[in-house]
Amino acid sequence: MSVQTKGQGATPMMQQYYEMRGKLSGDTLLLFRLGDFYEMFDNDAYVGAAILGITLTRRHDIPMAGIPYHAADNYVGKLLKAGKKVAMCEQMEAPKPGKLVKRAITRILTAGTVLEGSELEACKNNYLLALDYGKKGLQAAWLDLSTGTFEIASEDCPQALLPVLSALDAREIILIEGSLELWRSEPVYASWLASFLSMKGDRPISEVPRFNFDFENGYKVVTETLGVLNLDGFGIARGVPAIGAAGAVLLYVQETLCQKPENIVRIRQYDSREALLLDPATLRNLEIFQSAGAVREGSLIAAMDRTVTAAGARQLERYLAEPLLDLDELERRQSLVGSFIKAFTHAEAVQTELKSVRDITRILSRLQNRLRSPREVGAIRDTLDKLPAIREALMHMKDPNVDALLGSIHIFEDLCHLLNSALEEELPANLLESGYMASGYDAELDRLRSLTRENQNWITDLERAEQAKTGIKNLKIKYNGSFGYFIEVTKANTHLVPETYIRKQTMTNAERYYTDALKEKEREILHADERALEREQVLFRDLVSAVLKEADDLR
Repeated sequence: MSVQTKGQGATPMMQQYYEMRGKLSGDTLLLFRLGDFYEMFDNDAYVGAAILGITLTRRHDIPMAGIPYHAADNYVGKLLKAGKKVAMCEQMEAPKPGKLVKRAITRILTAGTVLEGSELEACKNNYLLALDYGKKGLQAAWLDLSTGTFEIASEDCPQALLPVLSALDAREIILIEGSLELWRSEPVYASWLASFLSMKGDRPISEVPRFNFDFENGYKVVTETLGVLNLDGFGIARGVPAIGAAGAVLLYVQETLCQKPENIVRIRQYDSREALLLDPATLRNLEIFQSAGAVREGSLIAAMDRTVTAAGARQLERYLAEPLLDLDELERRQSLVGSFIKAFTHAEAVQTELKSVRDITRILSRLQNRLRSPREVGAIRDTLDKLPAIREALMHMKDPNVDALLGSIHIFEDLCHLLNSALEEELPANLLESGYMASGYDAELDRLRSLTRENQNWITDLERAEQAKTGIKNLKIKYNGSFGYFIEVTKANTHLVPETYIRKQTMTNAERYYTDALKEKEREILHADERALEREQVLFRDLVSAVLKEADDLR
């Protein structure tokens, strides 16, 4: 560590950095936003540069390494794969000369809590698993934050849960601080420790205080997150000890999201008596999820998987992870398969439409947790557009086994109409880019956009007029984010520049100028652009609210 970490001579910005860094665990790297870059300092810079293969530099004797903010997703993915957590510190206001920019940690990314599509495998669930094993048996809770799937389980004998825990293939495991040391030190835990380490593999472990697993605190956290007074409606009795593990999962997610998760609306208690138990050795020997080469190719699931949607692939994975013993449900599924085989033409029509259906469940989870993109709302629109054709194809099958499916398919006519009228066909991924709300949808937005177009026409007309007035045929009026609008004249023509031009910048082959009229028009243009973008963002927020009102049914 450099001397600045001890507060000796640190600048206000570095003091701000060290204050935030001090709140994070040692296995977390802090990405500190500085303009167009995320910077890492001190030991984080050494570790980050080594993992990412980027240049390590120094400023004021402080080691630092930076990545472009627009390419951060690619770098963050590499850090997560290396077993690190990544805290994102953002600028919360526009920089102003002479003033320290307000910053805050807005998110901590971990392997088990990522929501971004670039960090998720579309066909696999992304589970965060909490475990507490002791004298009262094994208490477990697992959550896929990207889909909202949330389950708990309690067993006196851990062997009854190991099959499903192994099949979950969790991305990250939460334990009580000191659990591993306890299991290693006492012979009574030897069998469990061996099973746990085999299941754990190279998955990262996050240790949390014992209080996070406290039953009473867990019950409070779970009911508050679900927005209920008790868990009776989910068929979960008050005394189920795994509630403590469920609370630990939710507290961990709250810490990483920097807010309460908004997409968790139900919880299920897993009962090992309802599923066929396949121990880890059997899963490996039967090559259910991985072949002998420890890859998906050649496994049973790879041979069976002919799904055309991400949600369908994840559902198949769940079916194989928890093979049911309920004969009635198994016969229902078989009957449905038979119905689709008999009505092959209509089944093929359904499959064709499903190929264009997007991953609504994960998109909704991102929207509910503040990760909002016009392109993803457009994906919901495109999916809703497919529902009438899917429903019609199912109706043509005229099969009682299929009729039950029809009742679960809603058309969402009002929402579909709203999204189609509000959004442009081609949409950006970034909310800060303009042009995603459709023309004709909002009169005020159309007015602000017309002002921008009129101002741009004024700039074009001014360029022609100045070329004619000065005789400089290659005179150009340009714009960039640092200098605003300016008149650019090549060095060879500077003798023709009128006295009313005010020099702004000297370039190698040209001079840049402005006039009072151009400066005034620049203020008008930028103000109109800002107001148009602000209006567009307000309309988009309203659109997201309309989507989220239907979130439960859309899932």
